Amino acid sequence: MSQPDWNLWPARPWVKAWEAVALSLDIEPRSLEQDPLSLMADTGGGPFFLKQGFPDRKIKDEFDERLRLLIAHSRNPDFSGFDKVNLAEFSAWSLSSHWTVPPEIAALAKHADDEAGPEH
Repeated sequence: MSQPDWNLWPARPWVKAWEAVALSLDIEPRSLEQDPLSLMADTGGGPFFLKQGFPDRKIKDEFDERLRLLIAHSRNPDFSGFDKVNLAEFSAWSLSSHWTVPPEIAALAKHADDEAGPEH
């Protein structure tokens, strides 16, 4: 696991939902490795990552829970972790959900308009 490149990510207005969730936990999304078994199975949802990409099981569980919550709050019934979200809007939503996030995510939230949830 590595720290996000905070020079890169704020410059990308749209990111995959799972990338936004990783950033909300101060994890560099590119450091996560997708579970190859989940690629072969039609498990729905996802993506699913190997636990080695996370500092500990608690953080992996928090990632999975946040991704499930984001998907559940989508206005799109077909939304998955592979779909894109506006990073500033996601940041505002994550704060309104009372998540503990890195200061870089909190700063992005200041640029988002008021809304009920991430745009997707």
